[in-house]
Amino acid sequence: DANVTRVLARNLSLLLGTEHVVPFPWFGTLQPGQTVEVDVQQFERQADGTVRLVAGWHVHDARTHAVVAVHETSLTEPAAPDDPEATVAALSRTLAGLAREIAAALRPHPPRR
Repeated sequence: DANVTRVLARNLSLLLGTEHVVPFPWFGTLQPGQTVEVDVQQFERQADGTVRLVAGWHVHDARTHAVVAVHETSLTEPAAPDDPEATVAALSRTLAGLAREIAAALRPHPPRR
């Protein structure tokens, strides 16, 4: 969904401190160093009001196309079952959590000794 992609890209921009987060497809001379492929398998409110997000995601080296990380994220957030505003807020929190996990994988890590 385009809205999920837009929100996830914006969250990643904020977390990574860069405006260079561009949803696919990108055009022109832009050559990203890394790409992230996200497959959202579940993003919905359960009967009890709990919101659940399940997504598999891969980080690729854009130059070599090699997969450098594979992750599965499963997040839940409570929400009142009959409160649409609480549901939207819980959905937003799960997307923010997914963005935090992806940002952590994209940040450079100090070399191991």
